[in-house]
Amino acid sequence: MSKLDDLRRQFRLRKRNRERKRRLHQGARARREARSVRKLRRRIRKLLRALSAPRLQYDSVSVQNIPRDAKAAAYYVDGLYENEAAVKQRAPKARYTSIAVFSSGEADCLDIEPGNASVAEAPGWYRKMKLQRPKRKPIFYIGAATADELVHTLAEHGIKRSDYILWTAHYGAGKHFCGEGSCPYARSAGRVDSTQFTTNNETLDESVCRPSFWERG
Repeated sequence: MSKLDDLRRQFRLRKRNRERKRRLHQGARARREARSVRKLRRRIRKLLRALSAPRLQYDSVSVQNIPRDAKAAAYYVDGLYENEAAVKQRAPKARYTSIAVFSSGEADCLDIEPGNASVAEAPGWYRKMKLQRPKRKPIFYIGAATADELVHTLAEHGIKRSDYILWTAHYGAGKHFCGEGSCPYARSAGRVDSTQFTTNNETLDESVCRPSFWERG
């Protein structure tokens, strides 16, 4: 092979190498840009969900007291006040939260209060719900004064605060989230996702909700 042929061969090899590196660089840059676009889309979707999330949720054992135009409403799947069909008929355009008052029930939320489920039953119900609904975050409804006990009990069973949604009940302090400001309850719970702040003369329960209350997986 002549020296000229050898130079030409080296030139072709270097040219191919340069083109290959350019394509690899462009491919990596395109992948980085695609990842950035996907992240931006996720952030936009999360923001849109937060902006569209209902801020107030209603529930009542007297369904006729729930506003017909309610954007969010809760209903019971068991117990004395089972009212799923009635609530959905009363507020057909609402986003719903299903509530079980017994740990044997399947629902979005477990109602922990005297006469219903207990704090001790919460870990077992949580694990049962995760088996039945592995992609959903279970919700616990509990009186504000007992919220810290629930958080500690779940933590003792290896259930982190970020693994579930917390809905507290605290009347007489106005619209607020427990654990914030002057509220003395649920301090160990971090950000409470929803607080039921009024019973409206025991005819209509009203809860203020963060967007995280609706991020159920």
